Amino acid sequence: MANQSQTDLSAETFFALRNRFFDKETHPRNFPLRQKGSTQDDPLDEYICRCLESDLRPDLEVEKASGSLISP
Repeated sequence: MANQSQTDLSAETFFALRNRFFDKETHPRNFPLRQKGSTQDDPLDEYICRCLESDLRPDLEVEKASGSLISP
């Protein structure tokens, strides 16, 4: 039997983002993004990172890339 304290991190992440981007009737929500600065800049990635940092369990650590994307 699986350890009851273990959770499915993929499912947790999916539900956290679903709740941020859609309401209970599955209508899309508006969300704020800062202006894009450079070609490799990605405000959506930053927004998603902040959402996960605030919405996932406090014992989890969200890591983002160390710098801007350098290739698609």
